[in-house]
Amino acid sequence: MNFSDFKEYTYTHITDYLPPVKDGWILQFKKIEKTNESYTGLIVKQKNMKLFPSVNLDDAYMLYCNGQTAESLMKKMADIVTSALPVLPPDIRNYEEIRERLLLRVSGENGREAAKNAPAKYFEDLVLTVSIVFDADAEQIGSIMVTNELLKIFGISEAQLFKDAEESSRKNFPESFMTLREIIMELSGEDPGEDEKRKMYMLTNSRRVFGASVLFYDGEMEAVASRTGGDYYIIPSSVHEIIIVPAEDAASLQAMKRKVKAANSCFVEPGDVLSDNVYFYDSSSHRFSIAQNTGDH
Repeated sequence: MNFSDFKEYTYTHITDYLPPVKDGWILQFKKIEKTNESYTGLIVKQKNMKLFPSVNLDDAYMLYCNGQTAESLMKKMADIVTSALPVLPPDIRNYEEIRERLLLRVSGENGREAAKNAPAKYFEDLVLTVSIVFDADAEQIGSIMVTNELLKIFGISEAQLFKDAEESSRKNFPESFMTLREIIMELSGEDPGEDEKRKMYMLTNSRRVFGASVLFYDGEMEAVASRTGGDYYIIPSSVHEIIIVPAEDAASLQAMKRKVKAANSCFVEPGDVLSDNVYFYDSSSHRFSIAQNTGDH
C-alpha cells in the first residue's frame, strides 16, 4: 500500500479495534503542528469531546513499510487512543479547571512555526510557550500548546497566562540543579571525583522532561549566578535539560559550540534539539544572549 491507501485502510478499519460508543467514532485526518514536530495525524473523537488524541500516521506508515502488518498497527493505534481518553481534561474551555495543568516549554527552531499561532516570548533564537499537560509519567508528558484561539476562549491576557503557567510549572515541575558529579553518582553509583579545572551543572525540572524551560522561571537566571559565582555559559543539551558552565571554568567558545553541534547531530533526537548555539548570562547587566567570543566576557 502507498500512503494514500494506508490512510484509507486506517479510516475504514481502526474502529474495528476501538470500543463501541453511543454515537460512533468521528475520524479526521489533519496536519498536526506541535512544538518540536509536525506530522499527518488521525484525530479520533466522540461527539461533544472538547479535547481528543491524535495518532501519528506518518510513523505508523513507516512501521508498515518496515514490515509490520496493517492489522497489528490498527491495534496499536487503537490502544494509543483508548489509553489517552481517560486522562484528558473533561473541559479544556474551563480555564479554572486547567490552570494548574499549565507548563512553560522552551524550544528552538523546531518550535517557531507552531509558536506563530500562540502566545510566546522570545529569547534570542529560543521561544517560550505554554502547554496544557493532560498526562504525565516518569518518562514523558502528554500536552497540547495553548494557541491564540484558546487564549481568547479563556478570556485572559497573555501576561496572566504566563504568570499562571510559571506558578503551575514551579509547583508541578520544580527546579533540579545538580553538579555533573552528582548526576554520575546517581546514575552509576560511583564517585568520579571532582574536576577542579571545570565545574559544570545540570539545570532541569524534577521530572527531567521539558526541563530546559526552568532557566526562564522568574529570577532563575539570577539564582544560578548566585550559585555559580557570577557570569556563566548555557549549553543547550536538549529541550529537557541544559548545562551550566561558570565563565571562569569554561573552555573556548568554539570548542563548546563544536560539542553542542556534534551532540545534536549524533545523540539528541531531532525533536528534542534545542539549539546549536551556546548562550551567556552576564550577572552584572542581568542579560541573556547568544555567546560571542569568550574574550568579550
